[in-house]
Amino acid sequence: MPARKVSARTRILGLLKRNGGLTAQEIARELGITSVATRKHLVVLQEDGMVAAATRSGARGRPATVYTLSQTGEETFPRTYQQLLVDMLQDLTKLEGEDHLEQLFNLRNDRLAQTYQIRLAGKPFSEAVRELAKARDDDGYMASLESSLDGGFVLSEHNCPIIDVAQRFPHACNCEHQLFERVLGAPVKRVASQAEGALTCQYHIESR
Repeated sequence: MPARKVSARTRILGLLKRNGGLTAQEIARELGITSVATRKHLVVLQEDGMVAAATRSGARGRPATVYTLSQTGEETFPRTYQQLLVDMLQDLTKLEGEDHLEQLFNLRNDRLAQTYQIRLAGKPFSEAVRELAKARDDDGYMASLESSLDGGFVLSEHNCPIIDVAQRFPHACNCEHQLFERVLGAPVKRVASQAEGALTCQYHIESR
């Protein structure tokens, strides 16, 4: 089976990950391509927010442009935070029991509720719902909001940053449900869940 071809840009990211800051000439030498071609790839990577550039003193005092991974670039490399968290929560359950695990989720819910309540404070109900959707979007849930035919709202979350946790520990989803009811002071019904195989998490929010 032939080896999978790796793009030049992917190889550049790998070089920067292993070596830290490199100039275009150093990258070109490592890849065996021209400096001109390398700079073209670097321009695209910068436009995509994957690479950052800075100036440092080069040979004989000449300034040289050095390229490093940006935070976005760093995040393209595998990380095992989710699995580590799941393992630790499983261990906590074995050591302390389900009650302690639920207390842990509830403490997180309390912190989120305080943050959201500050954002929603003093707003009319419809504006508060929109602000909640914006807060969830800011937190990485790719949230959207639509009006429902009964005068309420449907809040959709197209991404679940804690999907591995939610699939293993259903209380995480229950906490989210309770959080929305708590900060809005209105009945909320979960109608779809990514942890159960749906494409999005959806909540129907009754008008207050």
